[in-house]
Parts: sequence; structure tokens; C-alpha cells
Amino acid sequence: MTIRRKKYQGGDLFEIFPDLPWHRHRNTAEQVEKVRRKVRLTQARAADNIRRQRAATERMRAAVAAQIRGRYK
Repeated sequence: MTIRRKKYQGGDLFEIFPDLPWHRHRNTAEQVEKVRRKVRLTQARAADNIRRQRAATERMRAAVAAQIRGRYK
């Protein structure tokens, strides 16, 4: 007769798979700096997108105005 092993109930994958790469836990200051860095990058990207959208709007307004002026000459 074989001995039944108890089914694994834990949640630690590193215990089951010791060859998994280790994930370094960051302290609170590092986590805050990481979030702030992401916020700064997002804000910069958003500012670039807003500038591009405003420039495209102005180009479209100029094109429509030129078209309207051309019709009513």
C-alpha cells in the first residue's frame, strides 16, 4: 500500500519551484519613487499628446477657413 501525501495547501510558489527567479521586494520609499516616476512619464506623454491634438485642430481650422474663403470670393 502506498502512503498518500497530503495535498499542498500553501501559496508559496518559491517553495514548490525553487528555481523561479527571485523577486526583490522594494521598501516603501522605492515603491513611492517608482510610482512618482511613472506619474512624471505619464504627465509628459499627456502633455505631448495635448500639444499634438491642439496643433492638428488649428491646422484643421485653418484648412476649413481657407476653404470657406475660397467659396465666397
